[in-house]
Formats: sequence, structure tokens, C-alpha cells
Amino acid sequence: MNPLLGIAAQIIPGLIQVFAGDKTGSAAQQVTDAIKKVTQTENPDEAKKKLDQDPMARAQLQKELSEIALDELKEQNRAEAEQRTIELSFYREELAEADRERQAEMERFKAQLADVGAARGAYADASRSGGIRAWIVPIIAVLVTIGLFYFLYRMIGLREPLENKDVFNTILGALTTAFITIITFFFGSSQGSRDKDDMISAGQLVSKTPGGAVAAPAGPTPTPTAPAGSGAVKPDGGGAAAPPPVRKPTGPAPDGQFGLFKQKAPWVMRQLIQDFGLTKDQAAGILGNIGHECAGFRKLQEQKPLRGGRGGWGWCQWTGPRRHQFEDWATSRNLDFSSDEANYGFLKQELTSGGEAGVMRSLRRADNPDDATAIFMREFERPAAEYAGLEARKKWARIALKEFTNG
Repeated sequence: MNPLLGIAAQIIPGLIQVFAGDKTGSAAQQVTDAIKKVTQTENPDEAKKKLDQDPMARAQLQKELSEIALDELKEQNRAEAEQRTIELSFYREELAEADRERQAEMERFKAQLADVGAARGAYADASRSGGIRAWIVPIIAVLVTIGLFYFLYRMIGLREPLENKDVFNTILGALTTAFITIITFFFGSSQGSRDKDDMISAGQLVSKTPGGAVAAPAGPTPTPTAPAGSGAVKPDGGGAAAPPPVRKPTGPAPDGQFGLFKQKAPWVMRQLIQDFGLTKDQAAGILGNIGHECAGFRKLQEQKPLRGGRGGWGWCQWTGPRRHQFEDWATSRNLDFSSDEANYGFLKQELTSGGEAGVMRSLRRADNPDDATAIFMREFERPAAEYAGLEARKKWARIALKEFTNG
């Protein structure tokens, strides 16, 4: 610990709490600068001696340190409240996603019930009509059952190891699956019955048709579509024609903590995929870092820059020389610093021919969004604290990937 900070803690004991919550070191830097200014020295022993001998200097330093501590505590409380809000929003997103998965499972179960009900209805009609059709299902069921038990009997009686276990396992699996299907068809499954009872109690079971078959869920079945801009064009211009320009989203953003991010993230991902030939997982890793850095495109200016500095700016919170480069690049093109065109344009410039072009080589090795997020954080963002906010960045990446997939 810097000895000057120990002197400050003796004067204002509450600074210990401030230093504990100082993630960026800005408070420690401000305190150090204040002591140097008041005592006119960087030597801890000389600074302590001056403060002991000069009550006016001690009172002045005490006043400045109190102001620093108050401002820092306010900022830390604001940052913690904002972080809690974001974490709560992540939790709500996870709950909503779990609910959607349960609903999807319920729809699959309803469809299964509909298939079984339709098959049973067809078999009942065939049985009432008589003839060979009435015996087809029972004959198949008997043959499959006999085949399964004969197969098991031969397996138990084997005296030598099997020569081809893969073929054996495939046949056994097929027979077992067919046998279970037969049992379910004729007698139902205990788990299915319990699930059906639960659905009846909840009023969610689909109604039966007059013919006895279970009606399928109403409404059209959604057809998945491939996301636009999902393929890269060959550099030489060969192969497929150049994809159309990626359309920027228009209209007001959805409500909620992640509304603006959900609106913009798919567009930025498609642009990255088209411009760099990335996979959707790799593009999501970039968006995970962007989401964390600028709170989902909502805060372009760094909230708590070091004293004397302007802090980070933009989607990626470009800081120091990189901020100056961004401003010069945008100014030369007459672009507003807060515009999407300026931010994406400079990001592309850095990753193409700027000082960060090497990041793409590492990023292309990632085969999942979590690894892509970690690589981009480590090599492009380079936060002061190792692994700073990595888990939050991964959550932003998952939101971006989900919106892109569903878009």
C-alpha cells in the first residue's frame, strides 16, 4: 500500500472503506495527488512531518480528503445500484427464458399426445371395420416383442465376446425403442398419464375431436428462418453475389433495461458477420463486451474517469490515445461521435487495419460465445482488472445471440 494512503487513512478513517471499493484506483490517485499538493512533497516521512507541524495544512488536507471520500462513496453507491439493476434484469431474462422453454416443452408434449391419440383413433376405426387392417398393428406388436425377447435370450446365452458391438447395440436400441412405443400405444405411459392429469388440472389439455383424436394446438407452426447476412463473401468476389446491405433497425427501442441492446445487437452482429466472415458465436462475443462497456448502448461516456482525464467513450469505451484516434477518425468523416456509423466504423477500422487487427486471428479460434467473449475482452478491451466483469459480459453475449437467432 502507498504510504501516503496510510497518512490519509489516519486523518480520515472512513477512507479505508473508500479504498476497499475503489475498483479503478481513481480514489487512491486523487488522495495521493491531494497530499502531494498540500504538503508539497512526495516523501511520506516529510509529508507526515509537515502535517504534524502545520495545523492549517492538516485542516486543508482534511477538508479535501472529506470531499474526495464523499464524492467517491456517492459514485460507488451509484455504480452498485446500477449493477444491482442490471443483475436483476439478467435474472428476469433467465426466468423468462426458462418460462419459454417450459412452454415449448408443453407444446411438444401436446403434439405427442395428439400423435398418439390420432394413431389410436385410426386403429379403433380399423378394428371396428374388421378385415386385415385390424390385425396389422397387433401382428407388428407381437413380432417386435418376440424379436426383442429372443434377442435378449440369445445375448444371455452368449459364451464368447461379441465381434461387432456397434451393430449389436444398434439393433438392441431399435428393438427397445419399438417395444416402448408399442407399450405406450396400447397401455399409455405412467409418466405421460401423470403429465396429462397435471395438464387437465391446470386446464391446459387440448380438447378431443368427435372422432376421438386429440386436437392439435391451434395456431400456425412457426417456420425457422436463417438470419440475414450469415455468410461471408469471398475476397476475390467469386462465388455467391454480394449480400445486400445490413438494414439498421428503426423505430423506438423496446422497453426495459436491455431494450436498446436487443434492438441494436442483431444488426451489429450481422454487420460483423458480413464484414469479417465471423460465426454468430464469435460476433456475439464482441457484442457481449460492447454491452458491458456501454451498458447496452445507453452510456457512451465513462461514468467515473480518472481525475484530469476524460475517460472512455463510445461502444467500446475507447480511452486515452484510442479515444483521440476515434475522435480524429470520426471528425475527418464528419460523423457525430455518438452515432452508430462513427462507432461501428471505427471498430471496423481498428479490427481491419488499425492496431487491433490481430484480435481477429484469436477470435476466429473461438467455437462458442463464452470463449469469444473472453478473447475479445482480454485482447481488445484489456480492462485494468483481470477478468473484470467477464461473467456479466458473457450474459450480454447470450442476450445478443438469442436476439440474433430469433430475429
